Amino acid sequence: MTWRNTLLIVAIAFLVGCAYQVRMMSRDSGTVYTGQATGLGKGTVSITVDEKTYTGTWVTVADSGSLTLLNTYGRTSRGTSYSGFGSSQRYSTRGTGVAILSAPDNTGPRCEYQIESGMGIGVCSDDKGRLFDIQIIKQ
Repeated sequence: MTWRNTLLIVAIAFLVGCAYQVRMMSRDSGTVYTGQATGLGKGTVSITVDEKTYTGTWVTVADSGSLTLLNTYGRTSRGTSYSGFGSSQRYSTRGTGVAILSAPDNTGPRCEYQIESGMGIGVCSDDKGRLFDIQIIKQ
């Protein structure tokens, strides 16, 4: 794949973004609530809990990637010298994030999560001290 093709794919991904299903389960009742999140690396999220809709933003900070550089030098069997250079880059699909949501009455949960390759898990707490386990699933 050429660099132009790679850049085109990345540009399309940024324009289209990603959609996620968000599932929250209360630790005190076992009730499961569902919502939606959109974006790529950051975006918006909405979920309804006990007939109250919370909306807000989420941000994920990706784990560090790495860069490897390689230089080679030598001579051919005919005595001609040569050199070569190569590089390798790895970008992580793993990250840690925070979602901050609120309702019109200024109440809402705060969530912390980890995500990798479009799947994530985490914990949310609301203003009343209730805890929720969350799942994030790329659609």
